[in-house]
Amino acid sequence: MLRIHNDIEEDTRLRPKQVIKTPDLKTLLTKEGLVPMMEREVDAVLKVRSLFREAEGRLLEVRRGKKSPHVDIPDDLKATLNAAVGSVDVAINGLKEKKHGVGAIPEKMIGHLVITSQNLKELAQGAYDGYGYDVDMVHQRLVQAMLNGI
Repeated sequence: MLRIHNDIEEDTRLRPKQVIKTPDLKTLLTKEGLVPMMEREVDAVLKVRSLFREAEGRLLEVRRGKKSPHVDIPDDLKATLNAAVGSVDVAINGLKEKKHGVGAIPEKMIGHLVITSQNLKELAQGAYDGYGYDVDMVHQRLVQAMLNGI
């Protein structure tokens, strides 16, 4: 995506000290053609990403030093994670609607978002894998959902 945003040819090598512009994610998704077809859903997924990034540090702090498969999650952190679940569900429901100009419902994108919703619910309930891999998977599923949407 950075190659496209910076108009870099595929076979072009970057030069030392070459400046690369890094746009916000919505700009990249717009260039890829995703936003015009599903702007509400993209906004919902970007909101999930923002809410999760806001919660991630606190979630990791709450878990620090714990070995139990369950930790107590403070109410405000639960609320943030549950708000992220709500935004995922908005995106899922919107993607399931047939839209003008869209050939098919993006099943793979929806699949990754469904799993993300389940992961977020488990995190809000205090589930803990002991490693933090479950937190990493939320990020990976969101990225994979967007790539499948493109």
